[in-house]
Amino acid sequence: MRTPWRALFLSAAVLGTLLAIPATSQAASAGWLLKCGLARSLPDDPIVHPGMPGMSHLHDFFGNTSVDAASTYRSMRAGGTTCPAGDTAGYWSPAVLRNGVRVSPAGDGLREQVYFRANNLAAGTHVEPFPPDLRMVAGNSHAMGPGENPELGHEIYWGCSDNSVGGKPVAPPASCPTGIITLHLGFPNCWDGVLTHVNDTPHLRYPSGGACPPGFAHALPRLILRTEYPVGASTGTVTLSSGPTFTAHADFWNTWDQAKLQALVDTCLNGGRNCGTFTGSGGVVPSMASSLGATTTPGPSTTMPHGSTTTAMPHGSTTSAAATPGTSAPATSGQVPGTTSSRAGLPFTGAQTTILLALAIGLVCLGASTLIGARRRPRH
Repeated sequence: MRTPWRALFLSAAVLGTLLAIPATSQAASAGWLLKCGLARSLPDDPIVHPGMPGMSHLHDFFGNTSVDAASTYRSMRAGGTTCPAGDTAGYWSPAVLRNGVRVSPAGDGLREQVYFRANNLAAGTHVEPFPPDLRMVAGNSHAMGPGENPELGHEIYWGCSDNSVGGKPVAPPASCPTGIITLHLGFPNCWDGVLTHVNDTPHLRYPSGGACPPGFAHALPRLILRTEYPVGASTGTVTLSSGPTFTAHADFWNTWDQAKLQALVDTCLNGGRNCGTFTGSGGVVPSMASSLGATTTPGPSTTMPHGSTTTAMPHGSTTSAAATPGTSAPATSGQVPGTTSSRAGLPFTGAQTTILLALAIGLVCLGASTLIGARRRPRH
């Protein structure tokens, strides 16, 4: 009988180890990750060139499926998304070209991911959610050289999809074993409390030494947009629709369901919890993604169950609303007030905990079956 009991004991020990993994890794990986497919590609930029369609270089848009030069906060909140339902925010970056030919960031084996972390802030820093309607740009699309894009090689860098290239390269690697290069675009996450409802970039800074600089006391989630591009075994000459690779940049427009965002920030970032990965719809198909100005209507995204509800406003509707508390900008036409924060808990469940639980249950069942089988064997 000793062997079956040892098997059951071993299963229990492994179970305890698996269940302990999230707790021991919380400090290093607190936050969550979204998989948001490509939504559309347009020569628009509603933050830098609002109301001016075709004025910008070509951008690849992730998340919100309705975003264009004419977008408003209300139209964005009412739009669809390739992110999990509840995140109707817009994320976009310049199109990538290899030897002058556009490379799509959509397709099988490619990952379009958005990270929300607090790992550039000192432990114990209280993180606030992005305020409703925050609009910001990371990087300098007009840079005339690497030195004019200060975060290049720090918050903005290139790499390979398998992380085989160390450091934070300022240019795409000459080759990647997977044939897929990556672009990481990190946004500033220290805010001075001023919301302009136009372009809030001047009111944001990157933290230094784990702390926000004086005058920018509001610590926000660390947001990183990571995209992948299949360029082949030899990377070739890579450029961006904005120019050389040192013009790498990205835009973010916060039109999240604010209650769900608040719950995630409270549970994952301030709670020190690794909440895992959440997947939205697949976005556009590669054939459509490779066409300039292509648009599609993606399938329904993964739902984030939550007790609170948000009413979608029709495109173009306007009301007068108060500015978000703590900001200096008055209300503007089409602005939606911030929702009441919800602390009901995590608004959706990721796969990480489910996988660990399934493994744990499997091990326990294996140990139990071994013990029962041993008991049923006839004794000699």
